[in-house]
Amino acid sequence: MGPMEIKFWLDRALIFGIAVVGAVVFIRLWRILRKAKRRSKERAPNLAIDISALRADGPPAGGPSLTYYNIPVRVVVAVIAPAGRESSLPSNHRSSNA
Repeated sequence: MGPMEIKFWLDRALIFGIAVVGAVVFIRLWRILRKAKRRSKERAPNLAIDISALRADGPPAGGPSLTYYNIPVRVVVAVIAPAGRESSLPSNHRSSNA
């Protein structure tokens, strides 16, 4: 093998190496962009509570009562959420006790 043949094979190896690195970079970017696109499609449902649509009257006269600092109150909205960021929400089906 002469120096010209060695240079020929080194040039080919360099071109092949650059092609492989380029392909790896392309695939990684493609996967990252696909995940970002998928995340943007998953939108959370609108969980806003319209306070103006709630009743303004006080607690009911009869039946059980609830007091907060010795003031009778009426529960209008209850927000149920998982504890912490790592917890998951329960499934949508009702339990057998309900």
